[in-house]
Amino acid sequence: MGQTFSTMIETLKPFIGPYAAQLGLAGQFFLAGESSVWSPLFLPLFAAIQFYKNEINQMDNLTFFAGLLPMSTIALYWAQGTLYYHLFDKPKAAIEAKHQKKFPLTPSMFKLIGTVLFNQICLYWPLCYGLTKYMTEGRPETAPLMTIAHIGGFAMVQEALFYYIHIICHKNSFMYKYVHKQHHTHTAPFAFAAEYAHPVEEVAVNILPPMAGFMLTQSDNFTIFLWYAMSTLGQQNFHCGYKMPWVPSFSTVVKFHDDHHKLFNNNYGVFGWLDRLHGTLAPPVEEKMD
Repeated sequence: MGQTFSTMIETLKPFIGPYAAQLGLAGQFFLAGESSVWSPLFLPLFAAIQFYKNEINQMDNLTFFAGLLPMSTIALYWAQGTLYYHLFDKPKAAIEAKHQKKFPLTPSMFKLIGTVLFNQICLYWPLCYGLTKYMTEGRPETAPLMTIAHIGGFAMVQEALFYYIHIICHKNSFMYKYVHKQHHTHTAPFAFAAEYAHPVEEVAVNILPPMAGFMLTQSDNFTIFLWYAMSTLGQQNFHCGYKMPWVPSFSTVVKFHDDHHKLFNNNYGVFGWLDRLHGTLAPPVEEKMD
């Protein structure tokens, strides 16, 4: 898929050449916003990544994949989760913006935090270290417009892997009972619970799908960091349970996944493309006060 975008951009180069940098920045801004589901942390993070682009690209594999990438994305997860928890979830505020009009939160916050930290430190971080061996050292800088093509490709690869692995976790009784059921403890999801998952699910559903695209394209550090940092925020917003007033009306993935947790047998993907193809897309569930 990424190759299709690349070919299209190469074809258009004679016409957009003088404006390539500006168009590249605008496209990166939009894709970063969509990937983060327009997180409240999106704007400062996007500005910081752009500002430090050269420094990020100059990092060797060990510094980037074993240092910056896991440390910053784990910090972003807890920063945004804490923000949502203390502003909305714990005080049970903004009920009018909540898709499911209830606040079940979690049976044990202590267990949730321990599970997520285990997944991040014992699974995600070592896999990031593994990328230091897999990814080519000194990869060339990706042109601004090609960064758009790569991120578009990453999103399509993620959608395909997430959908098919996720639906297996539901349709296979063993996988659901012993692996995926843990994540569905929360029928009304919230941001902190995005990575509350069995270790098998954490690797197969939460970590590998967003990594697979750049493992194929061997993109530069900047493109990878922009994608993965924003995707980390997006994964939490995917589970936050709120229609925030600053999120554009065309962005409906939060409601889409909230309905998955409520209905259970629909909406298996990230964006809904494959759900439309396979007939597993559910119409939006009417929101009612409990």
